[in-house]
Amino acid sequence: MATEDRLSRIELKLDKLTEAILTIARVEEKVLASNERIEKIEDRLEKQEETLGTLISKVAVNSKQVSMFERALWFSLATIVSFVTYYIKSVG
Repeated sequence: MATEDRLSRIELKLDKLTEAILTIARVEEKVLASNERIEKIEDRLEKQEETLGTLISKVAVNSKQVSMFERALWFSLATIVSFVTYYIKSVG
């Protein structure tokens, strides 16, 4: 009987060890899946950073162009107002 009890305890310990190994394997699978998701997110973030850099440079160029257009518009408007004022004073 002592041998059977001993074998039974060894068997129980082996069962617990098997369960522990299975739990470790499941956790490892979850960690690997999480790492894959993190890598995908990092890749997407890098692409968005590149896109943002491109957009920032385009906005800078567009801002300069709009500024030049605005100056030309005000210059033209001032010229027209001056011409109209001069014409009105000349005629009247």
